[in-house]
Formats: sequence, structure tokens, C-alpha cells
Amino acid sequence: MPVLVIVESRAKAPKIEKMLGPGYKVMPCYGHVQELASGLKWVDEHKANGWNPDTIPYQPKSDPLAKKTLIALRKAARGASKVIIASDMDREGEAIGYHLQSVLRLPKSRTERIVFDQVTPEAIREAVAHPTVLRESLYRAQQARSVVDRVFGYTVSPLLWDIQQRLSAGRCQSPALRWLVERQAAFMQTSSCLLYTSPSPRDQ
Repeated sequence: MPVLVIVESRAKAPKIEKMLGPGYKVMPCYGHVQELASGLKWVDEHKANGWNPDTIPYQPKSDPLAKKTLIALRKAARGASKVIIASDMDREGEAIGYHLQSVLRLPKSRTERIVFDQVTPEAIREAVAHPTVLRESLYRAQQARSVVDRVFGYTVSPLLWDIQQRLSAGRCQSPALRWLVERQAAFMQTSSCLLYTSPSPRDQ
């Protein structure tokens, strides 16, 4: 039975499979396999539960490629001696790893996590020789980012459409805009004080 290695990118899969050699099957998951439920109906319950991350509703992605990919991954996982999650090492990659484990129902006893920052034979073999575990702190950070992005996007963006269609606000643009407004207000206040206290030519 081969060892199944799941990566995010289709381009990486054949390269890594060639580096690992016989006994390994490398397949892509094409990024996220789960997504937040649409809309904001779940936010009130999530808030009432103290923003407990376990109350964030996820659902498998429903596009044709995602469905086809999950079917292929489930089949491959059932026929594998072990599954190695090799998604990217950032928080998005960690979330993908957690969701793969959940959606594919991977037993922890047969599941490993590897991380690497370059696709070279040395780096890949080193990662496989020293597997680690999924990092919950990174996953929780990604969940928080997703929720904040959704709340900002769904509540602030519609306000912008009165100005111009297709404008959007998110977790980055909205706080950044507020900082700009606050700094501009502070600058204007300082400028007004300087203008008010500046001596006139007569007083000099």
C-alpha cells in the first residue's frame, strides 16, 4: 500500500512524487476543501457561544473540481498505508490540513503533517523523515481571520456600493481606512492649533 501525500498545488504534485520515489503517491487538493457557510445567519450563534471556533459552520466546497477532487482523495486515502498532509506551512495551509483530516475522516494514527519551505529533494526527504503535527494555534488564527473578513465584507461592503458598485471592504481595508481617517483628523486638529497660535506679522 502506498503512502499518500496531499499537497495544495497540482504543479507540485508530480515534482514531489518524483523526489520521493516508489511507494509514494502525491495528489493535490487544489487549495481549500471547505468554506464558511454563506451569509451571516450563523454569526449571532457564534457570538452567543463566546466566539467559540467550534461553532464556525463549514461546508465542503461545491464546485465540480472540488467534488471530483474529494472523491479521488477519499479513494486514495482508503487504499493508503499512511496519509501525509503537506499543505503550505502558513495559517491557510494549516486550515487546509485540518479540513482535510476532517472531510476525509483521516485517523490520527495513520496521519502525519510535514512542512517545508522549498521544493528540493533534500527538503522533502528531511520533512518526511521528521514529521510533525497540525498546529492548532495557526488554525485558530486562520479561523479568526476568516470570520473577521466575512463580517467586515458582508456588513461594510454594501455601504460602499452607494458610492460605487463592486467596491469591497475586508479585514485589511477597513481598519486601514479607519487609521487613515483618525490620522487625518489628528493632523487637521494639530494644523488648526498651529494656525490659531501662530503669531501674526504685526506681533513680530
